[in-house]
Amino acid sequence: MTARNVYFQFNIPFFLSRYHFPDRDIQVANSMAERKNFKTFKLNILKRYTESGWTLFAAYGDSSTDFAAYLAAGVPQNKIFAITRQGNCKCKPGPWRKCYDSRSKHTPIAFPP
Repeated sequence: MTARNVYFQFNIPFFLSRYHFPDRDIQVANSMAERKNFKTFKLNILKRYTESGWTLFAAYGDSSTDFAAYLAAGVPQNKIFAITRQGNCKCKPGPWRKCYDSRSKHTPIAFPP
């Protein structure tokens, strides 16, 4: 799920495949309002999933709004993982368990084979 600008959404499937993420639905912001309030956009999607019977097991992200949305949606704090943004050396602040400097190092932890 991403609130990324519509012009940068085209490469999301390639990115997910490159880092061996499960083949699942991709949720993207469809309006300017959704792209302006990242936390609410992501929380609304997560709420729809939980209302449909999903259990949120783990989550990762690279922004403080990601972490806040995950926690508000019921993801246990010890299952929220932070990833440094490309070119940065620290993770954004938030309620996460551990900061990783690479998505490829983190993927097996959140999504074991």
